[in-house]
Amino acid sequence: MSNEKLNELISKKDITTIINQYITNIDNSISIVDLDGTVLIEPKSGESAIKVPILLNNEDIGWVYGGKHAPLLALTLSHAAKMEFVNDDLADEVLLRYKEISMMYNFFEKITKDLTQSDVIKTILNEADKIENADRGSIMFLNEKTGMFNIVAGFGVDKVNFFLHKGEGIAGSIFDSGKAEIVNNAPCDKRFISGISNIRSMMCAPLKTGNKTFGVITISSEKKVHYTAANLKIFEAIALQGAIAIENTQYLEELNKHRQHLEVLVKERTNDLAKKNVLLQKKIAEIKVLQGFLPICAGCKKIRNDSGFWEGIEQYISEHSDTVFSHGLCPDCTRELYPELADKLLKSKEKK
Repeated sequence: MSNEKLNELISKKDITTIINQYITNIDNSISIVDLDGTVLIEPKSGESAIKVPILLNNEDIGWVYGGKHAPLLALTLSHAAKMEFVNDDLADEVLLRYKEISMMYNFFEKITKDLTQSDVIKTILNEADKIENADRGSIMFLNEKTGMFNIVAGFGVDKVNFFLHKGEGIAGSIFDSGKAEIVNNAPCDKRFISGISNIRSMMCAPLKTGNKTFGVITISSEKKVHYTAANLKIFEAIALQGAIAIENTQYLEELNKHRQHLEVLVKERTNDLAKKNVLLQKKIAEIKVLQGFLPICAGCKKIRNDSGFWEGIEQYISEHSDTVFSHGLCPDCTRELYPELADKLLKSKEKK
């Protein structure tokens, strides 16, 4: 607590009342002095025989000068300073939690509106970019076939070839462990791969849903900075919600592909049914023609077609149906045309 804070403390109404009562009823020789030696409370009379520190977390923040009861006032002010510190700390903690909740709510609202994976990834990196002291960041997916990480997006990332196998480097280690980490002195970390970039400090978190890890997200700085546990907590929340959103877009893309495939199948089936329906209607029309009244010659048995021409019954029926004719002789015609061979021919047919 600074000198200004000590001055604010003894200026508070309830503390001022305590000090005034102490001066009036116990000791009017007391004075209160800050770390710079500035007298905040002047003595009313007498000499101050005792100097007692005002403490906060075992550190001096000022002194009480006075008689034999000075330690009582110093103890009271130390307690008040501690309570004030706790209240300030609690207020800061509440404010921090409110900011975290507000940030995550806005972040979740944004990624739920993104329908493509590229949009979701862009939103994740935008939120990660807001974390203090981050001047670069990237999202990497593991290619299961090659066993290598691929940078799918990033900000402040050098345009260089980047080759990192599963299990290699800090990112590979965090992918395997499934736990986010702060590395505030990356070059001194035995997992760090030198030569890739000028990274000094970084945070890295796995992208996972359930027990499945499919990538990592990193933010880093070329300067040596001190990422805090509060920074990591926000970063982990971004990674967690981001991973869920990425997986949802993958499911959505698969569903869209399946839907498009079904639409193609339905279209093909519909076209096939339409063609068959045309053929069916044609057959029905032909059947109707054959079911109608046919103008047929009583002598030669020819049929008059729609154009008024006479054609043989075989030709007419063949043109209006799928009927195929085969030829032979009935018994009467056989006897009429071949009287001398009729009996023999007919007997031969009966045996067959």
